[in-house]
Amino acid sequence: MPITNLYSIWNNLIVVTNFDEAVFGASIPTKSKKTFYMWDVDRNSYNLGYKIMKDTIDQYDKVYCRSESHKALIDAHFEIDSIVSDFNLERIYNDTYNS
Repeated sequence: MPITNLYSIWNNLIVVTNFDEAVFGASIPTKSKKTFYMWDVDRNSYNLGYKIMKDTIDQYDKVYCRSESHKALIDAHFEIDSIVSDFNLERIYNDTYNS
């Protein structure tokens, strides 16, 4: 279940939480930073195919996940920038703009 529906544009930061939003968000022309917070390892997303998923993730400035166990699963295929255990928008914002 997504936490947001691409309406989370906060101080020039776009945050998406699933691949459906990520595919759409990657195509938005904007000067805002784009962040993908992988809330869950969505098995339905694998129907998109690895290349589409990889190309989508590459369009984001930062990619986060919520736990070490999720990171272990995701890191086998994609690079995760950081773990944010609870959806903490302020921490995500600060990490995106101050790193």
